Amino acid sequence: MFNTAVTIKKQTLPTGFGSEYYHKSLMVKNSITIKGEKALVAMSDIPADIVLFYYKASCTRIRTRTSIQVGQAHHIEAGNIGSNINHSCTPNSRVRTSYDSSDNEGVVAFFSLRNIKKGEEITFDYASTETELTPELEKTLCLCNTKNCRGRIFSYTKLPYIFKEKLENEGLLAEHILDLL
Repeated sequence: MFNTAVTIKKQTLPTGFGSEYYHKSLMVKNSITIKGEKALVAMSDIPADIVLFYYKASCTRIRTRTSIQVGQAHHIEAGNIGSNINHSCTPNSRVRTSYDSSDNEGVVAFFSLRNIKKGEEITFDYASTETELTPELEKTLCLCNTKNCRGRIFSYTKLPYIFKEKLENEGLLAEHILDLL
């Protein structure tokens, strides 16, 4: 289906997708947890360790509510699919990022952390990729409603130490965050 490329921190970034790929059972729908927002939803069961979404694009230094940080000061807008992956303090996906300064391109690849059931929203922990949040998100209460909900959405730099350690131990931190450690 695709060739593998560079292995980044225990997860291989896929290639052969062109600039965008998403798992055939994913669809953008109305969120069931966040009223008035969209979400990326599994339309059938998805096994663990599957590429859910891959996106390659030119980077910008502008942080937005929907951008994903791929380098120390570099962000990409990950298209219609990527902009609808919501936050959870107990995510069902991990994101791997890459930034290439030679062509100013970034890559995000989302992988399922566990089996994902039909109808479940795809989520990731924003603190795993973002060193800072936009002012809008900085003030946002978390609505994930999971048992381990932290109550607020945090960037990595403002996340309490105990949660930073948990993200690192679970292998959820993006490469540019690991470079800060």
